[in-house]
Amino acid sequence: MKAVKRRRGEASNALLAGLLVIAIGLGALVWIRRARAKPIWVGSRMAARADHWRRFDNGRLVIGPPHARNTIVVFADFECPACRYFANAVDSVRRADPTALRVVFRHLPNPRHPLAFRAAKVAECGAAQGRFKQLHDALFAAQERLTDSIWPTLARDAGVPDVARFTLCLDQDSAANRAVAADSVAARTARITATPTFLVNGLMFTGALGPTTLSAVLEGSTARR
Repeated sequence: MKAVKRRRGEASNALLAGLLVIAIGLGALVWIRRARAKPIWVGSRMAARADHWRRFDNGRLVIGPPHARNTIVVFADFECPACRYFANAVDSVRRADPTALRVVFRHLPNPRHPLAFRAAKVAECGAAQGRFKQLHDALFAAQERLTDSIWPTLARDAGVPDVARFTLCLDQDSAANRAVAADSVAARTARITATPTFLVNGLMFTGALGPTTLSAVLEGSTARR
């Protein structure tokens, strides 16, 4: 009888020990997850981890030299005022130091912006004729007066060689539609829902930055590598 009680006691102790181990393990797992989710501060800006950020560099719509010191992947919307502000900040940084930055642009048109998808297609159709940067700048510059009637004018002003081909692309080209849609899918994969959002050196930042803050973020993120 005593032997049976002893075995029961040992089994009970073993069960308690096992439950304790499981509890400690679960607690550690929760702590690890919380630690991983903890915000990262780079200067005055909060960032999230983006360990696999390089896979979003598809190398299609690129501004800047291939061997720049930093590459950023930007998800933006041509009707987003904050995106225009950020694009101007990027231009300021690049003008101050042309080797500082390579920008990979990716589309994330907001469904609430009526011309955002169309403007993204304008950029795609311009890129098909080697004029992405020019149309990128023109679209942001004309942001407050975008209409469906302005696209050919923007194309001509941006130096698009064949405006008739550009217009056909804009009206019919399913490849341009697929390119814009693919970028939106990539954004969802990265859990990006707001514009502008940019990825750099394993970090994700959301919101517009001025040129001084952007330069500080680039330096700080580089130091973390």
